[in-house]
Amino acid sequence: MPFVKFDNDVNMYYEIHGKGEPMVMINGLKADHTGWAPTLDNLKENYQIILFDNRGTGQTTDDGKKFSIEDMADDVKKLMTYLGINSAHIVGHSLGGAIAQTFAHTYPESVKKLFLCNTFIKFNDEAAEAFGHVLKLHQQGARQSEIMDAIIPWVFIEGFVTESLRQIIHETSNANPYAQTCDGYQRQYEALVEFDSNKWIDQLCVSTIVIGSEKDITALPEESTELAHRTRAILEMLPGAHASAVEQAEALSRLVNYHASSCQHACRA
Repeated sequence: MPFVKFDNDVNMYYEIHGKGEPMVMINGLKADHTGWAPTLDNLKENYQIILFDNRGTGQTTDDGKKFSIEDMADDVKKLMTYLGINSAHIVGHSLGGAIAQTFAHTYPESVKKLFLCNTFIKFNDEAAEAFGHVLKLHQQGARQSEIMDAIIPWVFIEGFVTESLRQIIHETSNANPYAQTCDGYQRQYEALVEFDSNKWIDQLCVSTIVIGSEKDITALPEESTELAHRTRAILEMLPGAHASAVEQAEALSRLVNYHASSCQHACRA
């Protein structure tokens, strides 16, 4: 189990799978590196996949202080530098998409292609309120299964989570030895609600693909459309809801594989 400790007291857990051009996968709120598991087999055939746990989740530890999306983007750069990776395909989902936007804005030379999945320029108020309720559950000492029940309607399309799947989610979340703590969730959530790329998103100049979902109520389809317009990106829309890496794992992997291998100018006019 590889870890790397940075000079900012972040001790980051990471994994490397496959061979080829490097592809860094950045998780969303509450998710650790396993959130990309359904896509991994399809992507690692063509790319060297770098997975890691963001600050505040999984096996990564830090100094316990407040952090920002900019800090999390810097963590990605530090990991790439440690691994000797000058540039990579950057794939971010939700919170990870906010990190990916910030990374591309700060380190454009380190981005081969940028994939912004189910993400936004700014977290909308309704979604922020819903995930703020999740914070309250954490603060009240709710079990992980209860917390997941509050999250499920915001990330999965109605009918996807059957009773048997819900039971599996309950059992695995309650048994997870690295389940996110209240403190970890709060610091991630606060970083996310403070994120706003409006001031600089139009200046982004990397080859970008925005992937949204038609029934996403967390990162709304119109938010994906706006993000694609303002970044002059290719826009792809999937069926399903917010958790595209789970609900639409094969389709998402196919899009990432296709666009990562296609030839297009680094900055679309």
